[in-house]
Amino acid sequence: MLSFTYKSTSNIFWSLCNCLILIDTINGFCLTHGISFPIGQLYKFAILIFLGSQLLKFKRGQWVVILSICYVTLYINHLNININPKLFFESITLLSKFIIVPWVYVYLIHLKNTTDPAFIWEKCIKCFKINSIFICLNIYSGLLGMGSHVYQGSIGYKGYLYAVNEISGLGALLASFFIYFMYIKYHNQTKKFYLFILIIIITTFLLGTKTLLIIIIAGIYYIPSITLFKLRAPKKNRLLKILILLFTLIILIFVGYLFTAQTGMLERWTYFYNQGGIIRIIFSGRNEFWMEEKGEFFTSSFWVQLLGLGEMRTVEMDQFDVLMNYGYLGILIIYSFYGKLLLQTFTRRKRYNISRLIFFINIFLISASCVAGHVIFSGMLGFFWGILNSMFSVPDNIVYDSITSHNKIRINNIHNTISNNSYIK
Repeated sequence: MLSFTYKSTSNIFWSLCNCLILIDTINGFCLTHGISFPIGQLYKFAILIFLGSQLLKFKRGQWVVILSICYVTLYINHLNININPKLFFESITLLSKFIIVPWVYVYLIHLKNTTDPAFIWEKCIKCFKINSIFICLNIYSGLLGMGSHVYQGSIGYKGYLYAVNEISGLGALLASFFIYFMYIKYHNQTKKFYLFILIIIITTFLLGTKTLLIIIIAGIYYIPSITLFKLRAPKKNRLLKILILLFTLIILIFVGYLFTAQTGMLERWTYFYNQGGIIRIIFSGRNEFWMEEKGEFFTSSFWVQLLGLGEMRTVEMDQFDVLMNYGYLGILIIYSFYGKLLLQTFTRRKRYNISRLIFFINIFLISASCVAGHVIFSGMLGFFWGILNSMFSVPDNIVYDSITSHNKIRINNIHNTISNNSYIK
């Protein structure tokens, strides 16, 4: 009976999450047409209220809510006493974007442990599929002149989605997940798998952000090797694969050069390089923003340095954004949580194959947050990051059966692979 109740209430959560990118698209459409109505923020706030009501139903969830409320109360008092900021509401909104991740994570961990893990895993896949479709529709609609561009000068297409760096982070998570998913599904049908990879590469180039491009290229060549279908090929086949890899890289570099030159991205990167070398390309001038802003923080009082300046300050590098807005205490809390996620996926990687994928995604997202920003404080990415990390202990047989359930012969092969695989011995 308890399991049925949790499944019923979880359907509300999944239904709300399935529409996240659709709501962000509507929000972006309104902003593009001069209609200032925070439909996206209100929608995410409604999900947070729902999550809070569900977390209060079990002990660990109660502690998470109580600690969150205590910190928010402390932070509000600090702002009123020490800062008196003009952007008070915005400071709390920014904090809520981080709170999303642990709340979703703890809720789904409890749900997975009290119901059927296969049910939660299937819901996760469905949620990722639906939102991926909405992202792709936004990007490709740009080819039809709809929405707006990523950068000035008609560079990159983002449709009606608003925050560029948030799209990159979410795109990296979803693309990496589906490279893993599709390789398992079509590891014996390479043409279908490579067609999917081609679609991902084209979509990435159309979006036009270097952060996403780097993560996708790394994922294409790394993620298949972490699945249970990693085969030890004969030396002749290995040589052939190396030659194919080199040929593919040459083609990608050539096509990428033509595309970036045509869209203006190459000119933009060349400008940054001439301004400050490779460091300028990587940070796009964000390191200079930090040099300008850090003086105010380090000359502030003890309490301000401990709890932050607030006012939604940003240099578009998350580690410095956390420090400026939430101080040393914020750095400790936020990076302790993400440190826990990294440690848990790293230590479970031999027992649960999905943990290898999640660890890879976590490493890249946290690294990207230090360079490009808007990852840790991403209202668009937060829900999906929490969902993905809650799946770290889904057993291999559930992961692989759900992906290849249409082929019974293949399932038997998977079970043999799982039982004999060195990853989980």
